[in-house]
Amino acid sequence: MINKLKNIVFFAPVLYYPPFQFTYTAPVWVRVSAIITLIFFLFIGTKRFIKKDLIFISLILAIYVSFIAVNKGSLEGIVTSSSIVLTYVFAYSLSRVVEMNIKVKKKVIDFYMLSFSIIPLCSVLSIIYYMMLGQFHLFNPYTEAYNYLYTPFGVLLPKNMFGFNIYRSFFYFIEPVFLSFFYAVNIFYIPREVNDKYNYFKLANIIGGILTFSYLFYVLIIVLLFIKSKSISFSFFQKIILVILLVLVSQFIDFLAFSSASDRLYRIGLFFSVIKDTTALQFMFGRGFYSYYGFDKNFSAGLFTNIYEMGVINFVFIMVFFYYLSNRRKYMFVLFFIAMLTFDPIKLPFFWVLMVLLSNVYFEKNDQTLINNNINKWGKYLLQKPVANYKYISS
Repeated sequence: MINKLKNIVFFAPVLYYPPFQFTYTAPVWVRVSAIITLIFFLFIGTKRFIKKDLIFISLILAIYVSFIAVNKGSLEGIVTSSSIVLTYVFAYSLSRVVEMNIKVKKKVIDFYMLSFSIIPLCSVLSIIYYMMLGQFHLFNPYTEAYNYLYTPFGVLLPKNMFGFNIYRSFFYFIEPVFLSFFYAVNIFYIPREVNDKYNYFKLANIIGGILTFSYLFYVLIIVLLFIKSKSISFSFFQKIILVILLVLVSQFIDFLAFSSASDRLYRIGLFFSVIKDTTALQFMFGRGFYSYYGFDKNFSAGLFTNIYEMGVINFVFIMVFFYYLSNRRKYMFVLFFIAMLTFDPIKLPFFWVLMVLLSNVYFEKNDQTLINNNINKWGKYLLQKPVANYKYISS
């Protein structure tokens, strides 16, 4: 347990970036210095260079040059460009070291497993604390924006559902929708072989997902059941089309009283109101990160936000970047686009931690998910010999 807690400390810089509210507690220079230090240690985790390194470096440089060219008239835009590119560098450095350094791979897995053993527990404790002591207002580190209620264990958002008052619990994430995505993915793609308390982990993430009261959690559960089902006679791409339709329909139907789908639909509509006045050059390379929308709300979906800010060309670069980082796994693109249709994941270091783990760790053999057979000297999860005839989940 002590070593696992050390891993939390090692990856602490990730927790001081969105989607965590801890980002508001640290000065920018502290957060940037910490993430650069982490990137440095990840890079020196392996001294071996591979052909893919050149592809990643070229893509990141091309993205950064394009960002600076579009945002050169705005200091805030340049700072934001640098911060976003730093996130991509972190994703790349984490991916390469996880591929080639078994010890670091174990650190990343332990960090993620422990995080999502603690986070659901804190979500439950937040509700208990508020029910018992909330009326005394003993804990309120931030202003109560968006009617958020703060406890020592996380944040609550009161909502009225069918005439009943409920409290959406989502740890210290910025919004429930962010956390619900991680919960749903954890339930389906965290294998028993990497967690000696697997049953607790899975149950805790189910309870945590329910407590977010986020429509995305339920939609994603249905989607992942559908994608992983072998009894449905659709091709992979036919399933993807149906998945995209399901997610889009969920945006249009405010099927639960506590859902914010109607607001998200309104904000997505703002994108189409703005894009019709966009020039061809702006559509290709974006308007910049501090270009005023003309409305008091953003576009909600990361897909539309990124097309507006960075343009189609840069977004294609990001897609190619993700293509190589995911090792060309088809199911990774499903998760990527679901996330992009509901929030803006590619600017979040913690999202890239999950993507790197899914890309480099999980395999399927005889309908059972196994850990990457390259891991050696790892307790009872040891796979001493190469696994014959294994296949990727996406195959």
